[in-house]
Order: sequence, then C-alpha cells, then structure tokens
Amino acid sequence: MSDAARSGVLGAMELALEQVAPAIPAPPPISDLPVSGGNSGSPSGSPPLDNPPSDNPWMSAIWLNTWWEVYGAQRRSRVISLPAPEPAEWPMYQENDRHLRSLGLLGYSYCRHSLPQPENIPALAAQLAAQRDWDTLHFTGLPLDQARRWCDSLRAARLTASVSLAHQQRYLPLNRTWPEIKAEMRPSLLSNVRRRERMLEALGPLQLRVHTQPDGLASIFEKCVALESSGWKGEQRTALAYQPDARRFYRTLAFRAAATGALYLALLYSNDALIAFSFCLRHHRVLGGVKKGYDDGWRRYSPGSVLSYRLLQRLQQEGAAEFDFSGGDDPHKAEWTPYARTLANLRAFNRTARGRAAAFLYNSRAAVFARLRPQPA
Repeated sequence: MSDAARSGVLGAMELALEQVAPAIPAPPPISDLPVSGGNSGSPSGSPPLDNPPSDNPWMSAIWLNTWWEVYGAQRRSRVISLPAPEPAEWPMYQENDRHLRSLGLLGYSYCRHSLPQPENIPALAAQLAAQRDWDTLHFTGLPLDQARRWCDSLRAARLTASVSLAHQQRYLPLNRTWPEIKAEMRPSLLSNVRRRERMLEALGPLQLRVHTQPDGLASIFEKCVALESSGWKGEQRTALAYQPDARRFYRTLAFRAAATGALYLALLYSNDALIAFSFCLRHHRVLGGVKKGYDDGWRRYSPGSVLSYRLLQRLQQEGAAEFDFSGGDDPHKAEWTPYARTLANLRAFNRTARGRAAAFLYNSRAAVFARLRPQPA
C-alpha cells in the first residue's frame, strides 16, 4: 500500500471512529467538585490528594492540590493504590479527549517522581489494566527505569504499551565541598560569572536575599512577575503577567509553600533594586527550581547567572543535598552540572473498543512516519 493510500485509510478510520463512538459527556466543572480538587476515582471515594504520594517537592500535597485547583476544571481525579503493609499511591487525572477517555499523570509532567517503589509498579499496573473505564494512557516525564517498569508491567497484563525518550533533567549534588562543586562547572561559565559579578559590585552593594515567610510575599511576588515580563517572555506574551491561570497557580503555590516552610525565594538586589529572582521549593535537603527571571534592562550583567552562582553556593553552605534545575535540558544548564536524569514518556492503550482502535491508529501512524522519514545514505 502506498503512503498516500495508507494516510487515506487512517483518515477514514478516524472518521469512522468519530461516527461510531458517541461523544463522552464532559466532567462537571470544578465549582461542582469537592474542595479537595476533584471527585475521586478511587474505590474508597476519599479525596485523592489529601495524602501526599511522595516526599518529592513537586509531588507534595501542596503542589498537587494547587495544580488541581487551577488546571483540573475539565478533568476527574483518579488514584490507584495498594494497601498496607506496603502502601503506595499513583495520582492521575482523567479527561475526555474527543471520543477517548484518557489518563494522565497528576501534576507537572517534567517532575521527578519517587513513588511508587519499583516493586509496587506491577501490582499497580495490574490493577489499572483490570479497569475498563479508560481507553488511553499517557504519562510524561517519568524516570526512564520507572517508565520501562510500567511498560513491561502493562504489557504483562496484555495491554499495548510503549516508551519514548523525553529529555534530560539536570541536577547538582551539593553534599560536597564548594571547590569540588565548582570543579565540575564549565570554566567559561565561572569566568563570565566572576566578570559580571565584579561589574555589578562596581555599581554598588550586591546582595542575595532569601524570602521564606508569608509576610511581605504578595508585594515581592508582584515584583517578580513584573521582572519576568520585562524581556522576551513579555514580548512573546508567555510571562506570568499574560497567563492568568499560571499566575494564579504560582501565586497560590508560593503562599502555601511559605505557610509550610517549603518556600525558598532567592532575590538578587543591586543598590536595593531587584534585578533577578529564583522561585524554589524545598523538601528536607532537596531544592528544586520552579520559576526564575531577571530584569531585561540588566541583561549585560547576566544577573540570572550571578544569582544562580550565589544561590548554589549558599545552599551548599546551608547543608542542602541537591539542587534540581527541573524542566527540560538546555545547553545553559549543562554548563552548571554534568549530572542529568533521563526522563521518558509512557503511552498505553486499554482493551476497550476505543482503546484498541486508538492503538491501531497510533501504531499505523508511527509506521507511516517511519517510512516517510529520510533514510541515511
């Protein structure tokens, strides 16, 4: 079959699926859901986000509940769990994607997840595979070994599943001496930071301050929002100032983190003028970068790099064990650390009629794209 003919067949199958499968009613709006953030998909019916499923900062109850309140309006919460003696939970959301009931991972996709333990995944996967009220599954940003364990376990339960690489997520171990940490940073980065730092110090007092309390947080947060929109993010309207939902999420998260001791907001001042910030979350001795920005008018001084250098040095002195840069990998992060975790995406299809049809379409499309991809000479 030619590529054009195959594409025509796939298009016809998609149209047939839309005509045969009736549209799935949308979930109730968030105003109709319990205060906890969603109607539970767990057998017990208890609020799914009351108990944090992980010690990781991004999988804490604060993060999950805040994310759900802001982004969960058209989704339904769902949790699969194992009872004692080895309890484990896996928080998800369910949404209706056209004519498919799709499952996703609750929380931000790029976060590093520490639960469930590898030995618990087969039992959780078997429990999920036995349920027929979902069609497709797409978990993004999982550690590679965990994604593979999920994939093998779902396949063992006779589900179609596959793993694809997502990106590298950089982190820096801090439980060493500062000279040892610096020795692994790019020499060109350190040279640039020292030069820019001297330039800033020549203008007046240069200070790194850390804000952790709710008092005064409102005004500081608004200054950070204004700072972020001063550069390219403002020009492209991707800054928090132009994203109401994202602004609400980070503001709520900051106040809740401050109330529980998890906020670590690093602020770089030159002559008492805020020129850069780094919004971090901490849990025990691990800190993760959530959002950062700088005043575009100070770009020639590299305030973001100067802030990062002073922040990492301070965290090492305070006894932190690790700083996670979070998000996707980029060349700039590689200048700070050679350490990275490989993250992957997991996709699976249930044995429902819709799930089988979606799996066939997905695999057929992959085969078409593989044939169309230019082959090396």
